Amino acid sequence: MSGQSAEITDLFHEWMLLVSTLSQANAEHLRILQLRSGFDILLMKNSDATDVIDSQRESEVNLGASQARIEKLENAVAELDAKIEAATKLEEE
Repeated sequence: MSGQSAEITDLFHEWMLLVSTLSQANAEHLRILQLRSGFDILLMKNSDATDVIDSQRESEVNLGASQARIEKLENAVAELDAKIEAATKLEEE
């Protein structure tokens, strides 16, 4: 990236941090999905287990919040991609 402006370098740095955060959010989402699958299996063994039912409901709420966070981060990455593209085009002129 030699010869590029500090603005583009800063944007790429911000992009890398954002993608890292998105990766962590995806890993957390996967963890929640795995927990929910575990609760499904436990409920197959005992469909009256109220503690498992409560935990499953909590995991559904967490899953929704996780999905919303991922969507927000994906939108932020898309916005940053557009800024990087615009800054690169300006620099080329």
